[in-house]
Amino acid sequence: DALLILPLCKGRALYWGDILLYFEPMHHFEREMLLKGQVPLWNPYLLGGQPFVGNPQMWVFFPTTPILRFVPAWLYLNCVCYLSLFLCGYFFYKFVYRWTRSEWASLMSGMVYMGSACIIARLQFPPMVMSALFCPLLLLLVDNQLATPHLRYVVAIAVSVGLLVLAAHPQMAYFILGISVVYVIMRLWDSANQEEPTHIVRWWVRRLMPFCVALIWGVGISAVQVLPVLQLSRESP
Repeated sequence: DALLILPLCKGRALYWGDILLYFEPMHHFEREMLLKGQVPLWNPYLLGGQPFVGNPQMWVFFPTTPILRFVPAWLYLNCVCYLSLFLCGYFFYKFVYRWTRSEWASLMSGMVYMGSACIIARLQFPPMVMSALFCPLLLLLVDNQLATPHLRYVVAIAVSVGLLVLAAHPQMAYFILGISVVYVIMRLWDSANQEEPTHIVRWWVRRLMPFCVALIWGVGISAVQVLPVLQLSRESP
């Protein structure tokens, strides 16, 4: 990551592939609209016009979007990618530390995750890297909720699910949510084998309910992104 950040400090930018040909022009247009005080609902410059909100790879409602008002599109994409890389490493560090209590092992794990080819090679697709940070975060929150159930963890899971969807890469969202669901089931399966509850169905329902509620809340948070995407997918092949 240090080797990637050094060019940024010299005013250079990520440029290859989709960043140069797609994301930078799209966010340049988005910035122009934001500076006019408008939400970019429609892009008139592609194929005679097409929806901008509803494009499944445009993260208009992600919390980083206001930064576009203050920096050019190329610098915004740099900042988003590097911040996402850092958070990938940080959240993976926290997840592993909860299991190992070893700062060294957790640090190495976080560095491996944030510096792995599956992450670094996706820098030309910023929403993929933005989405990747939610994988260790969701697993960490699942562990916290299972260890000490509390409403704050349910809310945190819901917000994380919502932000994952708002990060605007559907395939990564499916993948990470799938991992999280499997992780929840396997952790509960292990707990059930250890506790051997008398009313097994009631036990499963009670333990799964907070995660189901969090998932519903998360989808509700991201509805502003999901509903236009669903409408676009229905209207256009």
